[in-house]
Order: sequence, then C-alpha cells, then structure tokens
Amino acid sequence: MNKMKPSSSNSDDTMYQVEKILDRREVRKRKLVYLIKWEGYSDYHNSWEPAKNICPVMVAEFERSLQSASKNSNNDDLKEMQDIILGATTDDNDHLMFLIKWKGDDNAELVSAKEANMRIPQTVIAFYEEHIKWITLDEKANGNE
Repeated sequence: MNKMKPSSSNSDDTMYQVEKILDRREVRKRKLVYLIKWEGYSDYHNSWEPAKNICPVMVAEFERSLQSASKNSNNDDLKEMQDIILGATTDDNDHLMFLIKWKGDDNAELVSAKEANMRIPQTVIAFYEEHIKWITLDEKANGNE
C-alpha cells in the first residue's frame, strides 16, 4: 500500500497516493526522512516525511536502489575522487619518492615517501599491496629474484 497522510497535512482524513520516493536525509538523532513525490501533484507539493509514515515496501525498494546505484558506480569516477600513486622511484640521495596524482589536479608530482605516508597512508598501503612481490628462500637461493 502506497497511500498515506502527509505529516504536514491539515486535520482532514484525506489519504494521498505516493508516486515515488525521490531522496532521503538524516535529521536529528539519526532519524531518516524521505522526500516524497505525490501522485497527481506538482513538485512544489513534494514533502519530507518520516519513514514511519511511508509504506515499508516502498522504503525498502528505495534503499535497495540506493545500494545498487552505489555498487554500480563507475570505477573511473571513483578514481577521479581519489589520490593515485602512479609509480615510485628514488631521488639523488636514494630516498623513496612517489609520483602522485592528487584528486582535483590534472598534474602529477613527486612526493617524498615520508610526506605521502603522512598525507595518504591508506593509498600508500594499497600501492605496496598491489606492487609487492614476495620471494621465497628457495627462489632467492636459485637466483630467481
């Protein structure tokens, strides 16, 4: 059932048809409210309603669609929102340096490992995890480094 009486309605007992849930937000004390589009009414009449006033099936479908949308987001979009380590090298004094493309900047720059470890530690860890190659003692003894 997707009929309800808006919390902002007058005191009459009129029930309104929910066309769809448009959005959600968190208000005080982690209480969720949903933006409702009313069937047969313009967007001007959209209203924020607490979850308790909305058909639980519609809320569940809306929440599932949000989760599905976030899982299906393009990885390229995600990469544009993150700092990326493009590579590593050493400077003239044999100090480790990372070539980093900062989010929101088209250019990459060389940054000392010490600075990178302080500014983006999780990105540095992810870089090491992707690029590390473990060599067993047998491989080392056989010269297969």
